[in-house]
Amino acid sequence: VAGLSAVPFGCQRLLSRRTSMRRTSAGAWKQKHLAMRLSELPRHPARNPKLEQYATDGDTAACWLMGIDKQDPFADLDEAVVDLGAGNGILGIGALLLGAPRAIFVEVDEAVCKVLEEALENEDLRGRAQILRRDVAEVQIDAAPELVLMNPPWGQQRRSADRPFLEASIAMSPR
Repeated sequence: VAGLSAVPFGCQRLLSRRTSMRRTSAGAWKQKHLAMRLSELPRHPARNPKLEQYATDGDTAACWLMGIDKQDPFADLDEAVVDLGAGNGILGIGALLLGAPRAIFVEVDEAVCKVLEEALENEDLRGRAQILRRDVAEVQIDAAPELVLMNPPWGQQRRSADRPFLEASIAMSPR
């Protein structure tokens, strides 16, 4: 797909030219410390089979995020990161901790959004975050994000449940 490069484990990097190279203290993070911090986030409260909800653990999230950060540092981003099907926000919050300037969290479940708000408050990240409570198929972002993070449903309960996530990430791609 034009404008996207593959990053393993359901994360997609939207390609763009960046002129600034600001690096914050994100480089000080070690994977195990990020994993511990992310593991302390409030737990995902729901396991709705219709939505194929499941939690991403701190170790897995830290591994994915550190791999992305090593290739394309979050602190060098100029635009927001989007976390599709955010759940408790583990991927977007991790990106913010690693230096992403802003994150937009897309989550359809109201109870889960409350947990996400709590997690952002606990990490003092609410000022750099926006929560959109809606289905990923209905989301529209004003400015194209530089990075879309997701750990989408993999169709275990509903065939092709991942399709709206993939279509939304492609729609957000810069033209």
